[in-house]
Amino acid sequence: NIDPFSSGGYGDEQLVVDCDWKKQWGFDYGLYKPVFDVIRNRKLRMAALNVPRDWVRQVGRKGPEAITREQRMWVPNIDTTNKDHKEYFNAMIGGHPQMPEAQYNNMYAAQVTWDTGMAKSAYDFMTWRGGATMVILAGSGHVGYGQGIAYRLGQMGEKSRLLVVCVDKKPGEQVSKGVGDYLFTATK
Repeated sequence: NIDPFSSGGYGDEQLVVDCDWKKQWGFDYGLYKPVFDVIRNRKLRMAALNVPRDWVRQVGRKGPEAITREQRMWVPNIDTTNKDHKEYFNAMIGGHPQMPEAQYNNMYAAQVTWDTGMAKSAYDFMTWRGGATMVILAGSGHVGYGQGIAYRLGQMGEKSRLLVVCVDKKPGEQVSKGVGDYLFTATK
């Protein structure tokens, strides 16, 4: 439960432990700390959306049929038929890798599992909060071009969204207009 963090009941160190930060996120907590400081200072509600990485790895190794009945409550539909998302996924991983087709399909299903699980958690949280506005902090690979979490939320009936996508940009480099409704670029 991460509610105590939002209400000031404990600090960053306990949040890192409660969220199993290193295993579940893998990125330096310091990169996200300013966002979490705003959440705590304004006492905003916060929900953890990530599905356990073990589930994602399980699907990556054995395919979508490896999801158990209990896990299906959190990841109800692993729909791998979205051609636009698959194209975006291919671009994210640098093109279709040299691997057996079944292994590639499982890797893609793992990404869909991850996105679907986060979308379901977000949808349930917004529904529980009476349709509240929600800011989802996720990597651009999970939301770019209206895909990933955004697409899965649309499948669940949530049509109202605004995508702000953060991208690294080198001077003179072009960024695709369709990646988000708004772009936040950091130049190096």
